[in-house]
Amino acid sequence: MSHSSLPPTTHTLEMAQVAELDGRLADHASAPVTAADLGMTEAPLRGARSVGLAADAVLVHVSWRGSPEFPDVYGHFGHAPRGQLQALLHTAALELLARRLGVRQRWGVEPPPKNHVAP
Repeated sequence: MSHSSLPPTTHTLEMAQVAELDGRLADHASAPVTAADLGMTEAPLRGARSVGLAADAVLVHVSWRGSPEFPDVYGHFGHAPRGQLQALLHTAALELLARRLGVRQRWGVEPPPKNHVAP
């Protein structure tokens, strides 16, 4: 299934959000984002059985994997350009990353707070 044939629902927005975060990371290379910044110290690594993410691991790339209907979002940590260590980015980490990079995004399925002002 090509991305152009996907129905215009939430998952296409998520993929655009991932692309925006990834683009912003390159712009913020002088102020690196670490695993500790995202609350991901000791987070499990993709493909590793016992090693967790170090607090000072630097995020260099964001990607999605899996079905476009419900993709997993991964952070690639380590040396640029792509990073060798991959960890799943959950909603809380994605929200922190968006704030850190100055991107106005909403992640997760929770409705906004009642006093939330739409962008």
